[in-house]
Amino acid sequence: MTKKRRFSIRSILILVAIASSSVATLVSLSIYSAFMEKEFIRQAYVKTNLVSDRLASTLQYPLWYFAKNQAISLLESELKDNDISKILLFDETGELIGTANSKSAVATQGKPAKEEISTSKIVAYDSLIIGRLAVYADMAESRKIFSRNLYSAIVLACVIAGMVALVLYLSTDKLVTRKIMGIGTALEAFSGMNYKTRVTITGTREISALADAFNTMAAIIEHNNSSLEEIVKDRTGKLIEAEKLALIGSLVAGVAHEVNTPLGVSITATSHAQILNRNMLQACRVNPESDHDLAAPLEETGEALDISFRNLRRASDFINTFKKIAADQSIEEKRDTKIKIYIEDVLLSLKPTLKKSKHRITLACSPDLRALIIPGLLYQILTNLIINSLKHGFVDRDAGAITITVEEKKEGLMLFYEDNGRGVPQDIAERIFDPFFTTTRDNGGTGLGLYIIKSIMTGQGGDVSYQERVGGGAMFILRFPCTISSEGAINAGQ
Repeated sequence: MTKKRRFSIRSILILVAIASSSVATLVSLSIYSAFMEKEFIRQAYVKTNLVSDRLASTLQYPLWYFAKNQAISLLESELKDNDISKILLFDETGELIGTANSKSAVATQGKPAKEEISTSKIVAYDSLIIGRLAVYADMAESRKIFSRNLYSAIVLACVIAGMVALVLYLSTDKLVTRKIMGIGTALEAFSGMNYKTRVTITGTREISALADAFNTMAAIIEHNNSSLEEIVKDRTGKLIEAEKLALIGSLVAGVAHEVNTPLGVSITATSHAQILNRNMLQACRVNPESDHDLAAPLEETGEALDISFRNLRRASDFINTFKKIAADQSIEEKRDTKIKIYIEDVLLSLKPTLKKSKHRITLACSPDLRALIIPGLLYQILTNLIINSLKHGFVDRDAGAITITVEEKKEGLMLFYEDNGRGVPQDIAERIFDPFFTTTRDNGGTGLGLYIIKSIMTGQGGDVSYQERVGGGAMFILRFPCTISSEGAINAGQ
């Protein structure tokens, strides 16, 4: 779509001034022309009437006595007035007996009749009509003079219009255009999130009021934006903490369940061993010499004690792992960590969540790979990724596969997390790391899981990216900036 052309205020004002001046000049000249036309005609009638009255008085005797030459001389004497073009003298019968023409009348005999004004007058002697006069006035010369004056007036009007346009150009540029452009520049800077932008423009009342209104608006928006940033920061922090607490709460529930099962088995086995032991003791007291009665109970007691030992050891290992992970969550300091062992501990802590499904997790990592990292952050990242796969990737399947690959690269420690779930639609892939963005808000999703991962990685100087997995599913690539090789040498990091 072509951009509509817009004129500036200065151009519009100049055009309006020129148009107004032109219209006013045309109207004024039209009225002046009409007035002058009537005035020329009136003056012409006045002159012809005066000449005809004067000639009617002086021609009485020449006509009465038939002094034709004297009459013509009187006629020619009246032609000294430039406006009188010709005079015709007729006798009482209407026959032309004398005429007088001015030089201009002789030179312009072809002019139309409308250029002349005529007046007729009767010549009488003692109330007896002895002749008639026709006096003609030529308006051509008057119109020439008027045309020259009109042309001068038009030129003067154009000069005045040009001066008015120049004054408007300079005044609008100084009083209006520059100041409005200054406010526009401030608005452009303000739209670029420079909320401290202010306008320092003084001038006319309207421009000053516009500048003050902008400054007031900018101050309010800056204050509201600052307050909003604090509110968002505070609430985001609270939501992140809530997300962490929810994860820990889920972990605690799973741990409680996982601990109760082996401890329950251990208690039952121990109780049974105690009963057998009491029966053995009772048999010994009754018949101390019958050893054959002791063999079976002792054998069962040994089996029960073995079961108790294995389950108690299992519970002990699980509790130790939980304690180590809980400590990592509260102490954010880098520690030389064996990556494979730590990830296995994290997966063990998530076993209560995973055991309800048939999902399978495969870990590919060198057992000798060590890294200088914050273990708690690694736990948080893996937990969020696995829960994200369970809630989103495997929502429509019972047996999904997750692959975690850790490799030492030149640029740092690389962790590749893959699942064969349904993946992420292309239209929302660019937004998955945005805070509060979730497609499962109706099911309790907060939209903070992947945002937490992004915040952790960027906060540590690393990065995380998403790409569609070949064959379907999702792949997240995480780069940790500092690692320790299997030999213990520290690679480039932050």
